[in-house]
Amino acid sequence: MSKFINKLSADLTTLGAKLYYVGGFVRDELLGVQTKDIDLVVTGIEPKIFENILSKHCKVQFVGKSFGVYKCFKDGQEIDIAFPRKEVSTGDLHIDFIVEAGPQISLQEDLRRRDFTVNAIAKEVLTGEIIDPYGGVVDLRSKKLRQLSNNSIKEDYLRALRAIQFVSRFGFDIEEETLSNIKKYAHLLDTISFERVGIEMSKFFKGGFIVKAVSYLKDCSVWEDFYKDISMEQWEMIEIFNRQEAFDELSVLAMYLYFRQKFPVCLKVDGTTKLRTQTIVQSISSSLESSYEVKKVMNVMGLLDLLRLLSIRKYLGLSSGKEAEKIKDMSKQIVENNEPYLLAHLVVNGDDLIGVGLKGKQVGKRLSAMLDDVMRQPENNTREYLLNS
Repeated sequence: MSKFINKLSADLTTLGAKLYYVGGFVRDELLGVQTKDIDLVVTGIEPKIFENILSKHCKVQFVGKSFGVYKCFKDGQEIDIAFPRKEVSTGDLHIDFIVEAGPQISLQEDLRRRDFTVNAIAKEVLTGEIIDPYGGVVDLRSKKLRQLSNNSIKEDYLRALRAIQFVSRFGFDIEEETLSNIKKYAHLLDTISFERVGIEMSKFFKGGFIVKAVSYLKDCSVWEDFYKDISMEQWEMIEIFNRQEAFDELSVLAMYLYFRQKFPVCLKVDGTTKLRTQTIVQSISSSLESSYEVKKVMNVMGLLDLLRLLSIRKYLGLSSGKEAEKIKDMSKQIVENNEPYLLAHLVVNGDDLIGVGLKGKQVGKRLSAMLDDVMRQPENNTREYLLNS
């Protein structure tokens, strides 16, 4: 992707335009953190001319054209390229704003609309020159999270949660005036959609400084329902476990749910993730001494989530390392030997049972009984046995 971006930038330069990396990409690069998200801003060129050039380099979707944003697809990857923008607030809600975009707006104005100084840094693609009009580099070096203006939090209170997840991920300290505004506008949190909250909090659980982030939540009296039933000692356990598990979101969510027993209303988790997490927690005390018992758990959650379950049990002291390895070996042997543990592994299906006269709920019940049988005795997974037993 970098070769493509460099070639595009070189072509734009011949026309007097410039292409810049912006936002989180520059922040993460300066922090030495790998990132897949690439955002670019183009300056010094009219939209029609830019569109013609861009179309020669990649497949383009003008999904955000009215906002000066173009999605570019190249080699299976997607990047956003935008003209400089200004967002002007027209009310109290995060949706109350108008957008101005185009070559008439400067790069500095575009950076000014961002949330924090550490996200308001640009890097010219070809020269590598850092554009930092608001002191973001200094704040990065001192691990300081500072709002770009006194209205930054009020304009979009989601930025308060974003600040907390930045603390969790990077260990930032929140600057005093920024922290004051997070507290001041805490009541605006209820105006944010579930989806936007969910995105930020999924990142919260990927951090290595969770305890510090929770301390800020408590200090700001924000999201009490999220942390109130978990002690700081338990949060420390979650943080250490998260680092050990290489920041696996599902594993740490399961640890959180284990301590709290239920998801708070404020934490928005998609249905699939919630079900998988709940299944892991419900299985923490399950007996896993026999191959059959391991298969029953694999039937419910699959191999990957079984491995997550074993890591949690071991960390909580509910099983020894030796026991966990034994169960891992059993699960791998089950897979390698093609031993059935899912309905799809049966050599017969519902149509076969209908063909021998079963109807309605009888089919499902019979298939479940067959699966239980062959999980105990894999050699019974034959058409002759299953259809005649």
